[in-house]
Amino acid sequence: MPTLLTPADAATILHVPVKTLARWRFENSHLPYVALGRKVLYRESDLVDFVARNVHEVIQ
Repeated sequence: MPTLLTPADAATILHVPVKTLARWRFENSHLPYVALGRKVLYRESDLVDFVARNVHEVIQ
């Protein structure tokens, strides 16, 4: 079973406002989420993947 996080927990980990996560859900972009009835949760593995996809390497 994957670790599921609340929007508040996910926002804290990603350093973004909870409202940003709500906007991304509305836009159906950026980050997958789990909807269980009216409850919204985020898989920890999706947060890790999201961060990995957004790493920009500095070329010297």
